[in-house]
Amino acid sequence: MLFFVRKGDVFTGMLYFILAEIGYRGAQVFYDALLTSVSTPENIGTVSGKGWAIGMLGGIAALVLVLIPIKLVQNFLIPIAFLITAAFYLLSSIPTLLWVKEIDEASGEKPEQGNIRIAFERLAQTFRSIKSFKEFIKYTIAFLVYNDGIMMLMDFAAIIGATLFGMNQTQLILFVIVIQISGAVGALLFGKISDRLSGKESILIALIMLIGCIAALFFASSLVWFFVVGFFAGFSLSGAQAVSRSMVSQLAPPSKTAEFYGFLSVAGRTSTFIGPLVFGTLSFRMNNWYLKHGFDVVSAEHNGLYWAIGSILLFLVVGLVLLLFVKRVTAKDPMRYENVK
Repeated sequence: MLFFVRKGDVFTGMLYFILAEIGYRGAQVFYDALLTSVSTPENIGTVSGKGWAIGMLGGIAALVLVLIPIKLVQNFLIPIAFLITAAFYLLSSIPTLLWVKEIDEASGEKPEQGNIRIAFERLAQTFRSIKSFKEFIKYTIAFLVYNDGIMMLMDFAAIIGATLFGMNQTQLILFVIVIQISGAVGALLFGKISDRLSGKESILIALIMLIGCIAALFFASSLVWFFVVGFFAGFSLSGAQAVSRSMVSQLAPPSKTAEFYGFLSVAGRTSTFIGPLVFGTLSFRMNNWYLKHGFDVVSAEHNGLYWAIGSILLFLVVGLVLLLFVKRVTAKDPMRYENVK
């Protein structure tokens, strides 16, 4: 529907975008919940990593499919990019719809109650009883903090590159492709580390590496170094995200996997405004502080941005520390819940 939005149709464009976002996030919950249907406790990290890696490569494919006509076709209508993207999503979903078999976890309710009513009843029950799942709660808190740091980095990487290193639009596209490629490799590797050690240890390693990458930004002096830092940052943050997904399956009771993914998704969407708010506020206020103390405009902007980058480090470090208190879960030592249906 975004194809039909024209210049000035702000409300209509926002409405369609919100609907698309709801559909995407809702589908993502069920997609993540399918992880236990296509993996075993012994290889869940590897499977999650492979799925994440394919998604990263798919992102490159979608970008290329849109960029080719934009570059080659004269007077190309940009809204057609929405149609290309929609077709890409449709075609890529077909294999899942046709060939992925979902594990049937019958809940025992009578069919006449209605599936929608049952779903809401079970979800309400999960929210009421969520405090009983202490390890999942601890993990959720840690995830919300370090994931905010990851999202801040992803949201503001282009601004950091353009402001501090003069990155132009062509270089930005190349930078995105580099991150997607390194992210695919990172997701695969950290997925295997998760199965070999544990999900917790894999995420900790990824976060330590990511913290090192962010710290390196304070010493990077050229666009080349920014690309190098971006390569390793993409490698580690994709690894952390891929393993974070499989950790939910390891901490949730088998009968409540989809509900736990939904809970984490809602919590994550609710909290993700905090990181960008902190980043933007800190950058703005410190920029003004430097201007008031005699710094030129460029220096003030750069210094303010470095303070904001420091806030990303803070989120990642605090999230890492909180993750240390989460139980180590493996295939040989899984979570055990009693009297959970």
